[in-house]
Amino acid sequence: MHLSKEASEFWIDWQRKREAEAEATNDGDVMQIYSRLAPTVAKLAILFEVGAHDFDPKRPIRLEFVVEACRQVDVYYMPTAKAVYDTVGNNAEKNVIDKIIQYLKKHNGHATRREISRHAKIKARELEEYLGTMIGDGTVEEKEVQSKKTGRPSVCIILRV
Repeated sequence: MHLSKEASEFWIDWQRKREAEAEATNDGDVMQIYSRLAPTVAKLAILFEVGAHDFDPKRPIRLEFVVEACRQVDVYYMPTAKAVYDTVGNNAEKNVIDKIIQYLKKHNGHATRREISRHAKIKARELEEYLGTMIGDGTVEEKEVQSKKTGRPSVCIILRV
């Protein structure tokens, strides 16, 4: 099967526009979703053509089917995929914060950044972002304490909930 000339031109134009829109967002998730959905247009158009009452395997895929496939990607697949990515991302962040809180609860409500980082299995830079959020909303606080082992002061994260 192949696309009609008009269908091919429409799809190429649609891809250029959507690619530019995705890049303009500077959002890696949007770009990734687009790259996966662009071929979906061809797959949907093929299904529409094969399912047509007047299907003829010798006839190229019609413009109307490519237009409908692009419309479905624009109004359903793309927004749905974005919503799924957002939900998964929010759940991942919540899971890390839950891990930090659970670790602090198991350790009398306080621990060092290094201890928390090891337990949560995240890099120090990521931990700083999570702790910044948690400090901002009052879940935890930072406190300088004297180390019993070394005698040097260190910063502890204290659970406030």
